[in-house]
Amino acid sequence: MKDSISREEALRLLEKFHSLPLDRKVDIFRDLSPEAREELVDTAADPAAIVRRISEEEMYFTIKRLGEASAPTLISLTTGRQLTYILDLDLWNKDMFNTNAAGRERLFR
Repeated sequence: MKDSISREEALRLLEKFHSLPLDRKVDIFRDLSPEAREELVDTAADPAAIVRRISEEEMYFTIKRLGEASAPTLISLTTGRQLTYILDLDLWNKDMFNTNAAGRERLFR
């Protein structure tokens, strides 16, 4: 079992994270699991700035590993370019529009 940290220590860690330069925050975000990424964007001061710096491919795989229903915050923070990439991969098979995929209920509306 992992050692738990106190609420005070968690707050200190968040304060340190918030004071880091954006490049360092992005590096930390990239090192996290998809689940931890979703949690971090719920607590980060400016999560959109971090998410905007992540590649389209990386956002796609993060959201797919979590499942769309488990990644609402990440999805809401994606850029138009990231979202287009995700939808392109989900809704197209080569040059054919996948009507079955488009008919599924999605969070991307």
